[in-house]
Amino acid sequence: MTANTSLCHPERIAAYLNEALAVDERAAFERHLDDCPLCREALDVAVAGPEEWRELRSSLAASS
Repeated sequence: MTANTSLCHPERIAAYLNEALAVDERAAFERHLDDCPLCREALDVAVAGPEEWRELRSSLAASS
């Protein structure tokens, strides 16, 4: 399936994180995330920066 690039906007990611999307928009964006690695990466960065992700990976690796 091809990602719907009309949903690829930083404003949409911010609205998603701030729970500002309508229920149907939120569902559509979550389906979009399944197929869009660029938006998944942008969402990861919006939630935490690269250093936080490195620390988490390091912590998880140390605990296994």
